Amino acid sequence: MKIITVKSSDAGQRLDKFLKKSFPAATAGFLFKMLRKKNIVLNGKKSDGFDTLNPGDEIKVFFSDETFEKLKVGKRSDNSKASDKKHNPERKRIKIPVIFENEDIIFFNKPAGILSQSDDSNGYSVNDYLIDYLTEKGSYNTSDNYRPSVCNRLDRNTSGLIMCAKTYIGARFLDECIKNHLMKKEYMALCHGRLSGEGILKGFYYKDKEKNKASVYDMDKVPESIKSEVSPVETRYKAISGNDEYTLVLVELITGKSHQIRVHMAGAGHPLAGDIKYGGEKYKDINHQLLHSFRDTFPESVPDENGIFKDRFKDILGKTFEAKAPAYFKLT
Repeated sequence: MKIITVKSSDAGQRLDKFLKKSFPAATAGFLFKMLRKKNIVLNGKKSDGFDTLNPGDEIKVFFSDETFEKLKVGKRSDNSKASDKKHNPERKRIKIPVIFENEDIIFFNKPAGILSQSDDSNGYSVNDYLIDYLTEKGSYNTSDNYRPSVCNRLDRNTSGLIMCAKTYIGARFLDECIKNHLMKKEYMALCHGRLSGEGILKGFYYKDKEKNKASVYDMDKVPESIKSEVSPVETRYKAISGNDEYTLVLVELITGKSHQIRVHMAGAGHPLAGDIKYGGEKYKDINHQLLHSFRDTFPESVPDENGIFKDRFKDILGKTFEAKAPAYFKLT
């Protein structure tokens, strides 16, 4: 018999989901059978697997050592340390400022040029930095069931506020805010041309996944071949400062699509400075889009069936968090 003690990072999730992560080689049917036969018990009692876990809960597993280890086989092959400092020169030079951190969540100010999450290029990412940062602080161990992760992706060359979850409950909270559009998300963008005042851009969005390029159309101009694949998008903008060549704009995402700000501003005749992909031109010595995730405002409350969010995230609910923009956004 072995005892698994639930850590705070795993609290808030259901027992069956926790068991599946702990024993990836086991089928869901097998795990439920073990629960029914009381070969797996929670705090000394039989469970149907749907109990919500709390920190300190004890899960007793009545498996042989051989079965226990066999069912753990394959447990998160990505659970190794994100990078080895001795072999990853990027880890030594990269320092990502922390905007806010509590037990469950951490916000970084991501510099342009860094991936949010690793891709086929295997470049060092914010997600890698997060794991290294928490490991060095002693608040994460690679044997932990829950693996901290970035919750909102920014393009490699978009800088600014990026949100990460340190715990399962933190991930649930951020996921609810993001997928249900409960947050107000604002960006800074340096655009070509002169804009004044404020306005709302609307259209129908299409993303060519092979080319990794988006388009926005008026409804009567959507090609027949893609009409079933478009979705409505809406972007609000407000001019902050400018000259005859450029305007610094505060942009609010009403909807949230990949490249939405870039393609919407380009469609309005004001592509982002440096955004070659969408018609912009190189800005000074910068050859990437000048787009910065500037400010996130959280709602006063977030629906939660277990009633955990209200107390656990009182330092976030109703609050606004800002990420300082790089110096090159300032018009001179």
